[in-house]
Amino acid sequence: MLFLVVLVIGVLYVVSESFGYKPASRLAQVGIPTYSLVMAVVTLVHDPAQWPWVFLAVPVGMAIGWFQTTHVRVRRTGDRDRRGRRTVEVRRGWSYALGWLLVFVCGVAFHVALDGVLPWDEVLDDLASDVARDIFSFLLLTSGLSWYVWALSGSAGYTYALVLRLTDPAVSEALHEAPRPGHGEGWCPSPLQRLLDRLGPHAS
Repeated sequence: MLFLVVLVIGVLYVVSESFGYKPASRLAQVGIPTYSLVMAVVTLVHDPAQWPWVFLAVPVGMAIGWFQTTHVRVRRTGDRDRRGRRTVEVRRGWSYALGWLLVFVCGVAFHVALDGVLPWDEVLDDLASDVARDIFSFLLLTSGLSWYVWALSGSAGYTYALVLRLTDPAVSEALHEAPRPGHGEGWCPSPLQRLLDRLGPHAS
């Protein structure tokens, strides 16, 4: 009973975080999704028979990521970070919270399709783990997740950030690559950043 109470409190906390303004960071919007996608590939190397399922998992994740952007609000703070980029705060809204739940539900669905029915107590355990990882990002580094969980969360997170970067000039600037200290001379952004610069809006 205590576990269920703590779990409900955790879920409500994670959901409530979507309704407050939080600083946009490259770690959350770029680093973690990239890590998730890399881990999906690494995990699939040990189970190549499941590669065809990637063509379902990734589009589903991308659709969820796009949906999560539909009620986002962005505001400039007037401040700049240590690399000179203007910072923004993002209110993700109810669509982001629902998308978070959809990623979890889709992960359970993939487990049922590929590995069989998941007992109810394991579903609750997985939900508790998702809540913990959302609150404490460093737990991602110690998570032995299935490839489809990595793929769903990574593609959703990457699409969410990509859509915001392509449609909102303030977010585009806040998440723009910047040279590390001592690398200003001759520094060049990555090919992906150069592509986003061509396609995305220009901050004013």
